[in-house]
Amino acid sequence: MYDLEPWKAPRPAATPAVDAPATPAAPTETPAPPAAAATPPAGVRLHFRDDYDREHGLKDGQPGDCFYVPCGAFKSPTNEIPPGCPNWDNCDGRHLYVICPDGRWWNVDGRAGNCSMKDDRQHRCWIRTGSPEDGTLSVGKAGPTCAAGAGSIDTGTYHGMLTAGAFNP
Repeated sequence: MYDLEPWKAPRPAATPAVDAPATPAAPTETPAPPAAAATPPAGVRLHFRDDYDREHGLKDGQPGDCFYVPCGAFKSPTNEIPPGCPNWDNCDGRHLYVICPDGRWWNVDGRAGNCSMKDDRQHRCWIRTGSPEDGTLSVGKAGPTCAAGAGSIDTGTYHGMLTAGAFNP
């Protein structure tokens, strides 16, 4: 399996507290409520970029940026560049990537982690309509696709849809 989703690095295991007391001390004052988790902004608009290159990658990527990455741009875990597309037999040689509102990269032309047709090399897990270049891109399930999701993206910290050039939670 090739590393086409470099943001999915293994998370470090939680470490137990050292010298933690067996029983917690009685509080002397009312504790503050826990801080709310950061929520990615809704309605992030797409911005097409054509400055990705194999040698330097993408500099200063921001949520909403979308760009094409040639197949073979990412190395495998054994540090080899894979020949051709690792997912599809009918690939045009490049994959569209979008930076989600939480800053994680989404390989729109890649295979979904929950793809129900892992052995099929003809369908797409996400179907693109519109154009990333003019900001009308939508991603859904209308076309030859698998049963994974409803066309949404779930990065682990963001879950939403890309419709008419904007992310909508």
